[in-house]
Amino acid sequence: SRTPSFLKRLRRITTVIISMTIILVPPAKAFWPNTLASRIHLLSQRLPRTTDLYSTLQSTASAYQRVSHILSSLSSNKRDRTVQRFDAVLRFILYSPLPCTNIKVADLGCDHGLLCLSLAYGRAASIVIGGDLSDTALSNARKMHQWCENERQKRLARNETDDRWVRMEPCELHWRVGDGTNVLQPGELSGGGGTIVVAGVGVNTALSMLGLPHAYEDFVLHDDNAVFSSVRRFDMTDLDLTGASRLIVQSTNSRPRNIMKLYESVITRGGWAVEQEDIAELDGRFYLTTCFTQREVMEEGEVECKRFLPGMHLDKFGDGAVKRQKCFLKYIKHHLNWIRKDQDRIAKGWGNPLSKWEQTFVEHYCDFEKNQEKQR
Repeated sequence: SRTPSFLKRLRRITTVIISMTIILVPPAKAFWPNTLASRIHLLSQRLPRTTDLYSTLQSTASAYQRVSHILSSLSSNKRDRTVQRFDAVLRFILYSPLPCTNIKVADLGCDHGLLCLSLAYGRAASIVIGGDLSDTALSNARKMHQWCENERQKRLARNETDDRWVRMEPCELHWRVGDGTNVLQPGELSGGGGTIVVAGVGVNTALSMLGLPHAYEDFVLHDDNAVFSSVRRFDMTDLDLTGASRLIVQSTNSRPRNIMKLYESVITRGGWAVEQEDIAELDGRFYLTTCFTQREVMEEGEVECKRFLPGMHLDKFGDGAVKRQKCFLKYIKHHLNWIRKDQDRIAKGWGNPLSKWEQTFVEHYCDFEKNQEKQR
């Protein structure tokens, strides 16, 4: 009998603290403010929205199992991993540094459509576009879309008060068959809030979908100076034509040479800049999610290869920062060990020499690893 009353008092106290924080603390002026008070204010406004959308994603994944043979054939562990992978993507979409009411999201290679449905029914965007090369995948996504709408109508008819369903009147949602940016019309994502998401594919596939160089012949693989010109070609890329201002990429292959190849292509060929990164380890695999923003002015001159190192833009202060740092340190150790094994094989005359990306990764993070060990 005491436990419920104690929980009620605790809930009341928590509500008062959050309310006073929102009233007394001035609004945060930056994406992630320097002062602790402003951070609390920012999280108090945005964290509930993220939690609610994440719950929508989880419930959508569970429901999808009943109508789609794709997820019904997956183990619950693999399905949960899919949901967890999208956590960073959702946060990057919601935590836009510039508030915008006209958010348009295009998920290229949407496959089962889980992310699109969660964004649409979570009202996180005004327009959501799901594109995929497979008509079969989109057929399953449409089935799930119809199931969500039928379920919402049933609950409304029963006058249920579950917020997750009563408020789930979806935004404008489109399904299109096509490869990469071909599913988008020129300027369709313009207006300041356009975001392109490419998740669950390899680096080469992602770059190909975005219309950026992806063949190894397009890069200087073994440059001793690891320095090159950042001159951008004068013709617009397919990515530019969409009008998007943000790009979120989550690759399935997290090897340093793949991630750095992605960064080099997007930054120097596409004219974008890394805004923020997130890393997570799920079932022994590392998933690095990167948010790029369009630069209005291209930098002239030369760019060092270390500019493309992963982990330089990890959030060191936000929610889960300590967990991210530990995960990234584990990522560094894991890949340094693999590269050292490759170096041993190369010394014996086996295999190809290390690429410039791998050389830069070893040079930069070898000392970082030693410093971390000393601090322990």
